[in-house]
Amino acid sequence: RAARSFMCLLGPIEGPIEAEATDSSTEARQKFFKGPSPMHAVADRSRAGTVYFSWTEDVPWGQSEAGTDGKIHVTKLNLSKSAPHARQAGEATYAGFMRASALDITPEGKIGVLCAKHVPAWINSFVNYMKANKNEEEYFDDMAPLLLAVCEVDSASMKPVGKPWRIGKAYEPVKGTYQGHSGAYGKTPRSATRDSGYGWLTFAPHLRTWTTWYGATWGSHTGYAMHTYADNATILEKGPYRPWALPQAGVEYRKEYFPGVYGRVYADNKRHGTGDHQMGSMTRLHPLIKDIAIVKHTHAPLYMQQYGL
Repeated sequence: RAARSFMCLLGPIEGPIEAEATDSSTEARQKFFKGPSPMHAVADRSRAGTVYFSWTEDVPWGQSEAGTDGKIHVTKLNLSKSAPHARQAGEATYAGFMRASALDITPEGKIGVLCAKHVPAWINSFVNYMKANKNEEEYFDDMAPLLLAVCEVDSASMKPVGKPWRIGKAYEPVKGTYQGHSGAYGKTPRSATRDSGYGWLTFAPHLRTWTTWYGATWGSHTGYAMHTYADNATILEKGPYRPWALPQAGVEYRKEYFPGVYGRVYADNKRHGTGDHQMGSMTRLHPLIKDIAIVKHTHAPLYMQQYGL
């Protein structure tokens, strides 16, 4: 039986972010979510009645040149059939991130939550590139990239674990699979933001990997991107082909996971970022086939895939 519970959080919940209008159309001006910004939840794998949810606090951001403003949280709840309401049992906070999205948990109880950071150097790089190469009247910084990371929390103590690490594209205003502008995690990229609720995150216990899938940008185009990293992957001091072009803003850069079934590379160039105008998405880990199930649509047809872990 469904029950309502009331609790006092550490601060107000952030609402949706409005895109800057490029014309007078209703869509360009509308908010992409009604009510609060997306708040995802995940159940504990071993403790019945324990649930965690992520949320973004409504505080100013976009003012720090170092990308240190914003605040996100992971809240722990205990549910019981004998109690009429859920009980708040813990809270973890990460300062310096202005968006929280999907989260998942390992069998050992480590929570990973998608967290995005606003880094002005990334925004300015995009805007300057678009002004220099495109019609500057058509592009605003709402399409510009955020630094997408995973913030980790110990579910027992509800304390942050280690240093956040990047899982989204390492943005540069050039073409490239590992570093580039295709598959960037945009600030408010219209339909790409709407379609996946600020992004999905899935942990696969059999491979111990984290996979993200998010609505993405490719310059002025929208689509999606997917990335997979091993848990506790090797830290990289520089990019695979050249040094990182833009500030890392206190976030670790790690080696991406590429082996697929029978040696295939499932995270190919298109899955790293393509402008297919993705409009809707949903994903779950299938425990029997041990793969990630994908459901999505672009302009019309709905179709399903297996990721290929």
